[in-house]
Amino acid sequence: VYDAALMLKEDPEKKENVFIFNRSKFESMFSFVDVYQKELTSRKEDLKKKEFLEDAEEFIKYCVDDARKLKKLARIMKSGQLNKMDKEKIKKVSKEYNLNVKFNKEGKLKVSKDNVWVILRILDDDYVRSDMTNTKYEALSKVKR
Repeated sequence: VYDAALMLKEDPEKKENVFIFNRSKFESMFSFVDVYQKELTSRKEDLKKKEFLEDAEEFIKYCVDDARKLKKLARIMKSGQLNKMDKEKIKKVSKEYNLNVKFNKEGKLKVSKDNVWVILRILDDDYVRSDMTNTKYEALSKVKR
């Protein structure tokens, strides 16, 4: 089993290529987790200020314990897309997609170990609707157009 491969070129003028077969394993080889932790630490207060989550500290703690969750949250924080969200939109999406989340009296998402991935997907805008078929999807991968 290979996580990545480096294709060397005989011609020094040509660039070598790296083929990544297992992204998370490849990233762990180069301590990408440290980069994501720094990113999250530097933006932690931004997440708290948004007031989407009942307990942002607890949510962050659950994400830091898992490299995949940490990576996703760090990417979300860096992207700036949280600035386009509010509690009402989050509540609407959770109802429309019948998501397993609960809200407190103030409309903030209640955090538990069981719903961290769902919340991450909400914050990453992974619940989308097709314009052509009006079908709802959970996006596993997105390319902006």
